[in-house]
Amino acid sequence: MIAKKISRRNVVKYAALGAVGVTIFNSAPIALEFITPNPEWPLPPGQVRPGATRIVSLSELFPGAFITYKFNFGRATLIGGLWFFDEKVSHQRRDVVQGVGRDISGGHNENIDVPEGLVSYCLLCTHLGCIPKKWNPQTGILTCPCHNGLYDIVNGAAVVGGPPPAPIPEIKLEGRGGDVWAVGWKDINYVKSLDVYRNKGVV
Repeated sequence: MIAKKISRRNVVKYAALGAVGVTIFNSAPIALEFITPNPEWPLPPGQVRPGATRIVSLSELFPGAFITYKFNFGRATLIGGLWFFDEKVSHQRRDVVQGVGRDISGGHNENIDVPEGLVSYCLLCTHLGCIPKKWNPQTGILTCPCHNGLYDIVNGAAVVGGPPPAPIPEIKLEGRGGDVWAVGWKDINYVKSLDVYRNKGVV
């Protein structure tokens, strides 16, 4: 049998193809590492990893405490507020939507292994998305600085003044090893019904 003669051009072509193949084979894992999110990579300043968030140690809490913290339940880093009252508070009802109104108090406490007077809400005003941080412990009212929206925190964050169309949504809390954690929205369907929260990419 006569062997087929291979031209110099074909030798060069096959060598080049082989080199390309080796390069792709060797570089694929590196490329995959760069395009796959790595949970150990540092986050941009001010951002929080999605998931449950530790807020504070239970031993550091005292009646009248108001603490702000950052959290991310999967879409965006937000600011939450945690309050500790020495009285029973009213929680928000489930299965409501923005159109129900400015008072959705009267729901059950769904927090786990934390004191009865502990409650948390997202600090993103339901009017235009400002951050209401002005807290008055004497009146129990949280005020949004942009258009003077008023939320009654003890009573399900009911809107008691200003233009907000609905209460800020409640955050579910859980005690873990002596710490308080924010673990998710109490009612994700309510959050999805809030115009500002949808417009800002929260849900």
